[in-house]
Amino acid sequence: MGRDAAPGMADLLATAPVDPDAHPDPARVECYAGIFDALPPAVVFETPEGLTLVDGYDLVAAARRLRLETVEAEVSPGSPRDAPRYARYAAPAGAERGPPSC
Repeated sequence: MGRDAAPGMADLLATAPVDPDAHPDPARVECYAGIFDALPPAVVFETPEGLTLVDGYDLVAAARRLRLETVEAEVSPGSPRDAPRYARYAAPAGAERGPPSC
C-alpha cells in the first residue's frame, strides 16, 4: 500500500522513464486542467534513484499548465524496472482512473 504525498514537479520529472513533454495527450491535458481538483493522484514509485512517475503524465502536464508546484501522488516503493511493468498491467485500469469525459 502506498502513502499519499505531494511531490514537486522537478522531483517527479527528474527520473521519468519517458520524455514528460512528448508523452501527454494535448486534448486530455487541456481537459484535465479544467477539472484538476477532481482527478485521482498520480502513481509514483520511490526508488533508490529518486521518485519515478509511473502513471499520471497527463495529470502532471495539466498541473504544469496550471503552474502548480506540486501534485498529489500515491507513492509506493519500487524500482525503475517496475515502472514499465506497472504501466503495462495498469493501462486498462489507468484509462478508467480519469474522468470519462476526458
